Amino acid sequence: KPKPKPTKLRRATSPVVGSVNKALTNLAGDTVISINPDKIDPSPFRDRFQADADAEKKLEELMISLKEEGQKIAVLVRPHPSDEGRFQLAYGHRRTAALRALHAEAETPENFHVRAYVRNLTDAELLKEQSVENAVRENLSWIEMAVWAKQLKAAGIKNRAMAPVLGVPESGVSRMLSVADKVPVEIIHAIGRAKGIGYRPWLALADLFQDAKTDKRIRSILDTDGFKDADSESRLAMAMTAAKDRKSTRLNSSHVRTS
Repeated sequence: KPKPKPTKLRRATSPVVGSVNKALTNLAGDTVISINPDKIDPSPFRDRFQADADAEKKLEELMISLKEEGQKIAVLVRPHPSDEGRFQLAYGHRRTAALRALHAEAETPENFHVRAYVRNLTDAELLKEQSVENAVRENLSWIEMAVWAKQLKAAGIKNRAMAPVLGVPESGVSRMLSVADKVPVEIIHAIGRAKGIGYRPWLALADLFQDAKTDKRIRSILDTDGFKDADSESRLAMAMTAAKDRKSTRLNSSHVRTS
């Protein structure tokens, strides 16, 4: 009997990996220059919420690595569109933040300039480049990605193009946009990253905004000490309670019938 022909295996390529490879190919023709970190401003598009303890710990670890080994991978910046002599980041935010801190405390600050590719980018192009960095980061929370998706949509990027960048199906992009469109961004940022929380609680909160009073109820607790002192997961629960116009989960539980 003739031996069966070996099956040819087709190597699957992740869209995210493809985006990263394309970005690296584009960088190949750029020149790396050294920039004082004080001349580099963050991207005008906010993808990361206020740093939490975990983010601060990782930044300290990165500072130690950069101090001992130097900067191995250059960041990407564009010339600042309105402030001559300054730059805006497309990606490399953590590296730049770490080098800025090292630069501020060093006796020889010139040793901690930022190695950067400089490229003229439109806002839409900057968003796409910034998305490549987000795609390979594993520590963005669900709600951070949802807010990022809304910014991508505002820049004219379609759901289908967002899906591989965010690492979710198109239905997942639609879910993110649904929450980001219904819950005011000020309330989202006040609640915070909610790192361990997936989409279901956020969808439940978004549904509560069908009631016109929900916005006012939640905003009434944002400046309270109890809300500010809580972690983001607890703040999300407190926002849900306020949205439903309940006094507190503790009070509610004390009135549960025992019969």
